Amino acid sequence: MGPEAGLAIMLDHVRALPAQLEGAARLPGLERLRPPAQPVRDVLVCGMGGSAIAGDLLAPVAERAGVRLAVRREPGLPGWLDERTLLVFSSYSGRSDETLAAARAAAGRPNPRLAITTGGPLGELADGRADPFPRISLPPGLPPRAALGPSLGALACALDRFGAVPGLAAELPAAAAT
Repeated sequence: MGPEAGLAIMLDHVRALPAQLEGAARLPGLERLRPPAQPVRDVLVCGMGGSAIAGDLLAPVAERAGVRLAVRREPGLPGWLDERTLLVFSSYSGRSDETLAAARAAAGRPNPRLAITTGGPLGELADGRADPFPRISLPPGLPPRAALGPSLGALACALDRFGAVPGLAAELPAAAAT
């Protein structure tokens, strides 16, 4: 495949962004999300590359709602977490070492947790018997850098469902139209 063909394929993925945003509310796993007993005050999105960009884009939106949203692109967890911090582990492939290390570091913590992934080891960790936590399943088969629509939509819907940014999911159709 030549560079022109690769560019055409990526342009098709970019053109699909509105449909991806509109379809985000139907991603598997969203229906199981419930607000935690204590309201979410902070959100930490752990991810690399394209899987972290959704957090970067939604941080100012969360801030306007009075919620701090930080993105961590390294292994482990920061010291400022408390039980009102929602931990989001985002990895399209489910194989990002840094994201997996953060998810493993969160085991047994009282924080609400969420995985956003197509599967892989991160999906197995979320679905595991020892310390399971909710997972939103992204559509497979995309280049990870072309999965911004589903990742952004999944995070927006999750922030709404967890009560961190109420009403955010309802704004996705307008964002897609724009």
